Amino acid sequence: MGLVIDTSRPFRFPSELTKLVRAVYEASDVDETRWIEWKSTLDLAGPGAVHHLVRQILGFANREPAVADNDLKDR
Repeated sequence: MGLVIDTSRPFRFPSELTKLVRAVYEASDVDETRWIEWKSTLDLAGPGAVHHLVRQILGFANREPAVADNDLKDR
């Protein structure tokens, strides 16, 4: 089915981010795409959570710009 949200432009405001979170929460397991990955099983209070999240964020920052641009066009 895919996420039920307009992804044609960045999410910049708290209200837009709230809509994104709601869409992810209501999505199914098969709605994951190359630009968003479900972490619903990650225990944020667990000892490895911060380390895991930091690694993911650094990975996002190191993505090639051309790949990121193509991912945006694929949406």
